[in-house]
Amino acid sequence: MEGLVRLLYALRRVLAVSIGGGDHGTWPHHRGVSLPCVELGRDEDDGVSSPLSARGGTRAGLGRGAGLPHGLLLGCGGLIALIPLLYATIRFLRARRRGSASASHGRPRLPPGPWHLPVIGSLHHLIGALPHRTLRDLSRRHGPLMLLRLGEVPVIVASSAEAAREVMKTQDQVLCTRPLTSCAEVLNQRGHGITFAPHGDRWRQLRKACVHALLNAKCVRSFRRIREEAAARFIRSITSSSFESQEAVNLRRMIAEYGADTTVHSVMGARFKEQDALLHYVDEAVRVVGCLTVSDLFPSWRLLRVLSGTLRRAAAFRDSSLAFMERFIVEHLERRASLHLPMPEEDDVIQESLRLHAIGPLLLPRECQEPCTILGYDVPRGTVVIVNNWAISRDPKYWDQPETFIPDRFMGSTTNYKGTNFEFTPFGAGRRICPGMLFGLANVELGLASLLFYFD
Repeated sequence: MEGLVRLLYALRRVLAVSIGGGDHGTWPHHRGVSLPCVELGRDEDDGVSSPLSARGGTRAGLGRGAGLPHGLLLGCGGLIALIPLLYATIRFLRARRRGSASASHGRPRLPPGPWHLPVIGSLHHLIGALPHRTLRDLSRRHGPLMLLRLGEVPVIVASSAEAAREVMKTQDQVLCTRPLTSCAEVLNQRGHGITFAPHGDRWRQLRKACVHALLNAKCVRSFRRIREEAAARFIRSITSSSFESQEAVNLRRMIAEYGADTTVHSVMGARFKEQDALLHYVDEAVRVVGCLTVSDLFPSWRLLRVLSGTLRRAAAFRDSSLAFMERFIVEHLERRASLHLPMPEEDDVIQESLRLHAIGPLLLPRECQEPCTILGYDVPRGTVVIVNNWAISRDPKYWDQPETFIPDRFMGSTTNYKGTNFEFTPFGAGRRICPGMLFGLANVELGLASLLFYFD
C-alpha cells in the first residue's frame, strides 16, 4: 500500500506541475475544471506535501480519521482519467516542436522506401533474390521513386518511365556523373575510361573521340566485311558442334566468342590470337567492377578499406590486365584496316530481345552533384540514383503482355532504343547514353540474321 501511495503522489506532482498548479494539499482549479482533492500534509524535512506525513499523522498512519481513504480513492480516479489526456498533450507538443524544428531547418521531402535496420539500413531487403527483381517488388509497394540505405549510402531507385525521364532528361545535367565503387577506383587509378570518368572536360573529349572518330555510322559501316566473316565462323562452329554431339548446343560461350571476335577484329584489323585470355579478362573486369565491398557500404570506416583483401586482388588484376592490353595495343598498331560498305537495317526482333532481356537490368548508377527534385521528392547531393531498366521494360503500364516475346509490337511504332522513349532505354539516355550503341547493334544484327538463315 505504501508503494502505491508513493506512486500516486509522484503522478500527482507531475500532473500538478504540467497544468500549472502548486504543490500544496489541494488540487488547483484549471480553466473551470474542478479536480478531485486529496488532503495531504506537509513533510517536515522539505516542506512538500507527502502522503506519509499528513497533518497530525505519523509515518505509520495514513491520515486523520476515515476521510483519507475516501480522498485517496477520488485522487486515484482523477489521475486515471487524466493520464490519457496528459499523454496525448505531451505527444502533441513534441510533434509540434519537431515540426517547427524541421520547418526551420528546411528538412527535405525524401522519397518513401522500405523500413531500415540500424547500421545495415535496407541491405536485408536485398538478400536472396536477384536485385532487380527485388527492387521491382519493393517499388510496387513503395512507389516508382524509392529511397534505400545501403549501409551509410543513400540510394534512390527509379522504376517507372516517368521517373527515368526525370533522371535521364529533366535532371540529366545534375545526375550525369558516375559514383565509383572501391574496386572501380582501383581499376581506374591510372586513368579513367569513358564509362567511369567524372562529368567534365576530359569526359567530353573522350566521348567526342568515341562518337565522332571511332563509333560513327561511317566507321560502323566500314566493318561489315569483318562482321560477315565472324558470322560465318559462328555458324560453322554451331554446325560442327551439333554434328559432333547429340546433346543440345550451349550457345552462351559461342555468342561471347562471336562478340569478342567481331569487336577485336574491327579494332585491330585482324583476329586476335589470345581470344580465350581476352574473354577471361572481360569476364573478370565485369565481376570486379560490379563488386561491392564493406568499405563501399560504410565509407566512413576507413580501416575497412585498408584491410580489404578484395581491393588488393583488384589491384593485382589491374596490373595483369594492363600488361595484357599493352600487347593488344602493340599488335593493333602493327595492323590497320579500313573498309567502306553499307550497314544493314534494324530488326524488330533485336529491339524486342533488348526489351525482354536487357543488356544490364540496372543501368549504371548516377550520382547527384547538386540538390534537385524528382517526381516532387528532394534528392540530396551525393545520393546514388539507379534506374531499374528491367522493371520498366516489363511494366504492364507501358507494354501489352510484357512477359511475352512479341517482336511485332515494334512494327510501325515510334518507340526505339535511342534514348527518347524512357519506357525503353537498353542503352541508357541523356549525356551518358552508350556511345557504342551503333557498333554493338551492327554486330548483333548480322549474327542474328545468320542464325535465322541457316537454322530453323
